[in-house]
Amino acid sequence: MANAHPEVPRAARHRAPANDEDGVAQVLERFVDTLVQRPDRHIPVATVREFGRR
Repeated sequence: MANAHPEVPRAARHRAPANDEDGVAQVLERFVDTLVQRPDRHIPVATVREFGRR
């Protein structure tokens, strides 16, 4: 997100660090860690779809 056009972060619900900080990897790690630590947690389909579009 740090590399995005200035209007993008204002419209986003979630933000990722810059590419040079491995932002995508950090977001994916948090997502996977949440699934591993809380396998019983239900993730709404809409959230999964939204995550896939980013």
